[in-house]
Amino acid sequence: MIITDPPYNVAVNGHVGGRGKIKHAEFTHASGEMTTKQFRKFLKTAIVLQVKACDDDALLYIFIDWRHVEDLTAVGRKLGLELRNICVW
Repeated sequence: MIITDPPYNVAVNGHVGGRGKIKHAEFTHASGEMTTKQFRKFLKTAIVLQVKACDDDALLYIFIDWRHVEDLTAVGRKLGLELRNICVW
């Protein structure tokens, strides 16, 4: 099993907290600067590496924001992964 929360390709500034004393820094990659094609390649690279570390029947729990659910599911389909469920909160 893998549980991961990759960057969402959304800038931290304007989307993450910021009302208190703590100011979160931008991610070094996938912090709003990537095109859809670049972000999907980023996700694909990460998922391929994760799959290589797993047995065939492993489950990958990949968290993503609502803006990029389509990107994540498209990448998963292209890699031949089965979408087992989606949890929304």
